[in-house]
Amino acid sequence: MTHNMNTELPLEGIRVVDFCWVYAGPLMTFILGDLGAE
Repeated sequence: MTHNMNTELPLEGIRVVDFCWVYAGPLMTFILGDLGAE
């Protein structure tokens, strides 16, 4: 039995611009990147 895995990430194709310098802002940008955002 073979399973086709969908490797598309939820935010793939979304571009995020981050102008934050406090810890919470860059951390959220990092998390969005893990979800596929550019």
